[in-house]
Amino acid sequence: NGKVVYVPSVRVEHSRETNFKSFFFRNMNMAVVCRQANIHRMSHLAMAIFFAGVALLGIAAFFSPRITPVLLFIAGSYLVAVVGTAIYGAWAKKNLAVLIMVPALLFSLHLARTFGYVFSTRLGSEVHP
Repeated sequence: NGKVVYVPSVRVEHSRETNFKSFFFRNMNMAVVCRQANIHRMSHLAMAIFFAGVALLGIAAFFSPRITPVLLFIAGSYLVAVVGTAIYGAWAKKNLAVLIMVPALLFSLHLARTFGYVFSTRLGSEVHP
């Protein structure tokens, strides 16, 4: 019906009034829909395996201190990736608040997508806050 036109001189920005709870549930719903539509399955499955693995390593490290370095390496690698993204965003936006917001939002996004993917069969078609 419409035509998509690329005009490099035009800049469009998007903003949405949201809070943390609606952000979390929106991402959870996206994972539910992705699983039902059979799209992005590998990335959601990888996140689910990662979070389950870190949780299991955390429990195992409590009983066996030899596992602690593995847990610290994996969790530290994730933290470096998330904080690195935040530093890049803060630098690009010239806004220090991004250093705090980005890691919190990325972690909650990953967790919400994991929950939505793993529990999508129990959650039905949509999750409401």
